[in-house]
Amino acid sequence: MADSILSIIIRDTRHPCAPYQSTGHSFYVSIFTCDMKPLHWRGTTYIHHLLNVRGKAGGMIHAQVLVPPGSYLIRAVATCKNVVSDWAWAEVGCGKTVCVNIVIPNAIDCLLRTILGIQAGTVDPPGGEAMIRNAMPKEAGEAVEAMQKVVENLPPSRLPPPPTLEEIEEMQKKRREKKEKEE
Repeated sequence: MADSILSIIIRDTRHPCAPYQSTGHSFYVSIFTCDMKPLHWRGTTYIHHLLNVRGKAGGMIHAQVLVPPGSYLIRAVATCKNVVSDWAWAEVGCGKTVCVNIVIPNAIDCLLRTILGIQAGTVDPPGGEAMIRNAMPKEAGEAVEAMQKVVENLPPSRLPPPPTLEEIEEMQKKRREKKEKEE
């Protein structure tokens, strides 16, 4: 079986079309197989694996990782400023190279996503699925209020924000209306 290559590069939130250049952060990647197990290939386990190509600001931001053909979940982390990326999904065929571009979100991006998760997300307690804000209204309300205060004091992100709770509710309403018309 021929090796495949994951060509992993960290993109810059301030300049998403460019490789990471805002700081001298060095990034580590963790690569998991599609069954959520750490990738172990040719004697290396790819958990917190340091990228090995320097970027403009001096940090390690790129690597070409030999992998067997397959499906992978990849996440990057830097040790300074608690920088953790979103997950990237890559599907690589036999003897092929797949480019994996990872954009590092700012704290405000993470907070806005968490606020939406608390407002619109669900939990699966033994009694069935329930919205977090309804299952734990006091805690959910306090958490959202605290995070919104932090968000108000952070510089805006260059990345598009996630949808708001109102936009999610509007999407749900339109879907219900469409479904009712179809029946």
